[in-house]
Amino acid sequence: MTEEIIQYSRARELLIGFINGKPGISFGELKTISELNEGTLRYHLGYLEKADLISSRKVGRRRLYHTFDISNKNTSIESRLTLEQKRVLNLIKRKPGMGSREIRNSVNISRRGLANIIRKLREESLIFELQSGNGKAYEYVTRARMLEELQLELVEKLLKGKIDQATFMRMKKWIEEHETESGS
Repeated sequence: MTEEIIQYSRARELLIGFINGKPGISFGELKTISELNEGTLRYHLGYLEKADLISSRKVGRRRLYHTFDISNKNTSIESRLTLEQKRVLNLIKRKPGMGSREIRNSVNISRRGLANIIRKLREESLIFELQSGNGKAYEYVTRARMLEELQLELVEKLLKGKIDQATFMRMKKWIEEHETESGS
């Protein structure tokens, strides 16, 4: 029994490490790199989520996972934020994909007040905006996620003919070099 608990603990530590290394990682990617079977993986992810060590959200048909580790952000930027801005930022870190209404209800702030806070957080490149159903949702910006979004935008521009293949390849190579530098 003790050995089983230790194995579970190791599996969970590995999963947290994978998720921390690539915020927004999908269930399929976790299954591939963890080499756990589907049922075991679901069990451990469910346990970690109930323990508030990770969070997940569904985007289309994929479930994406995040940790609450924020040690890689520039603290000098966060030190310039007001208390209310920090409260909103921490809420978005803990629950990626939250919409404006949910944020307003959680921190008890006016629509206008939240709009000002969101604008400041976006200007500082701490969060980015997503389209979610009828409204907008927000996510904390990590280096890995920023590079992922850049790569997706690059592919879209190539497919629409806005950039040529040589430019695409140069930019793709640059992104891959920076992914390697950040450990993504």
